[in-house]
Amino acid sequence: MPNPICNTSPLQYLHQINQIDLLPKIYGSIRIPQAVADEIATGLQNNNDLPYLGDLYWLSVRPNEENVDLSQFPSGLGKGEIQVISSGFNMPDEVLILDDRLARQFATKSGLKVTGTVGILLSAKQRGMITSIKPSLDHLIGLGFRISPDIYHKGLNLAGETFGLNR
Repeated sequence: MPNPICNTSPLQYLHQINQIDLLPKIYGSIRIPQAVADEIATGLQNNNDLPYLGDLYWLSVRPNEENVDLSQFPSGLGKGEIQVISSGFNMPDEVLILDDRLARQFATKSGLKVTGTVGILLSAKQRGMITSIKPSLDHLIGLGFRISPDIYHKGLNLAGETFGLNR
């Protein structure tokens, strides 16, 4: 079973929609780079609604990759995204859990395996862990999660759910 490497936003959004427990159910354990742990710690200090990492028995923090050549990455990526992708370069068989479009595109073009919050929900639906992804997608959108109408509809279609008139 793979031990994916996760960025901040999937942890944040799955926590905010009360679905963070899907991660250990699907993968068993998750790893995050120290940069992601630092982002979450800063967010918690600023009273953002984020998971407390000490409560996530299935999550481990790994050291940041050293000697990262920032020139190889597109500008606009955060430290967490750069560290997740750098970890993927060193462990190319692992799945990277990223939501940022630029980070996902770069990782995919680099030959890395990528999923995100929507992919986690879809996997949970396909495994019978949840009955529908639409309420979660709609909740995410209400929280400010950016998802294109095409991805929204594609996710619903892959989950065998109807589009409705909401999006």
